[in-house]
Amino acid sequence: MDQSKDPVAEIDRLLAVSGNETEKKNLLFLREVLKQNSILLGEQKAETVKGIIRSALLTAESLQNYAIRRKVIINELNRLEKMKAETVSQSILDSLESGIARAQETVRMIDAAIDHFAKFYLNRIREIQRFPEELFESQINLISQELSLEEDFGRNLKNRLDQLSKYVALYRRQAGNISQEEIQHGLIWN
Repeated sequence: MDQSKDPVAEIDRLLAVSGNETEKKNLLFLREVLKQNSILLGEQKAETVKGIIRSALLTAESLQNYAIRRKVIINELNRLEKMKAETVSQSILDSLESGIARAQETVRMIDAAIDHFAKFYLNRIREIQRFPEELFESQINLISQELSLEEDFGRNLKNRLDQLSKYVALYRRQAGNISQEEIQHGLIWN
């Protein structure tokens, strides 16, 4: 049997030339099994793509949350440094320096988390490329319909879906030549 051909079509061809009833019955059974397996495989692929999309949405949301947290810590760090510049008491200076060191360490940890989530998001985009574009689009549409667009959270996720579609299309157009920094900046500041 030619493996490059559609197996169901090949079975249909064999059915047409077969004269033996038992053989025809077995071929019909195989044909039905192949059709069912094909349907199940399609459903599994659709669920996989849907899972990748949802994972990307949650990752984008986490990136945004870390960026907000980073901004708050940076503001606190600036406030502490300003207080340090205006303070004369050594005990207060020591306390402020300790607070500044903790804030700087927190910023480093948040930056590492942001970097990790941006890499993870880019990997989701790469993973989506393994599937047909039509399957991705159909799952995006399905998830979009599932979201309640009346709620702020639903609108936010809808925006994240639109961003994901944009990055997947950009990745395809540029043959994978998209930087993590570009994605990170777009997710955090848009």
